[in-house]
Amino acid sequence: MLSKHLLLIGLRSAGKSTVGRALAERLQLDFFDSDQVIVANYFAQTGKQLNLRKAYQTIGEAKFRVLEKQAIKQLLAQHQTSVIATGGSSMLNANTVALLPGKAMVIYLQATITTLRQRWQKNPPGFININELAAELDQYYAQRARPYQSLADISVIIDNKTVDHIVNEIISTKKLNI
Repeated sequence: MLSKHLLLIGLRSAGKSTVGRALAERLQLDFFDSDQVIVANYFAQTGKQLNLRKAYQTIGEAKFRVLEKQAIKQLLAQHQTSVIATGGSSMLNANTVALLPGKAMVIYLQATITTLRQRWQKNPPGFININELAAELDQYYAQRARPYQSLADISVIIDNKTVDHIVNEIISTKKLNI
């Protein structure tokens, strides 16, 4: 039986929420998306119902990072093991990363820049100017890929794989101890 939460990290559009839901279902665990918890907590604190992007734009990056850390802390404090999908930038915050030891097994959904570029072209992130997509993605990838790899207990390359294949790969790893 798992003794730690399974925390999915990765760059935006790596499939953390999709894979997380499927992994939780397969392992019969609860699934949580930290972005959804941030939105719910924002509503509870302000009474304003905003989507994640609007909340970010309204309060700014510094306050958003505080809400993000609070959401992950809240999820990790639960006694029942769960699968948690994190936001694409949550692991860049040292205060958030400091919450993980002993509480989470970190699973990095690793995508190549080519895969991310294809996904971003189909569904561009709201915070990026579509005309600057390639340059933004290159910078985003360079800034985040290596730190995410260093945090990972398990890394799974997701390129050209189905969700089921990725879930099977995660479950079959010896580090998971199932």
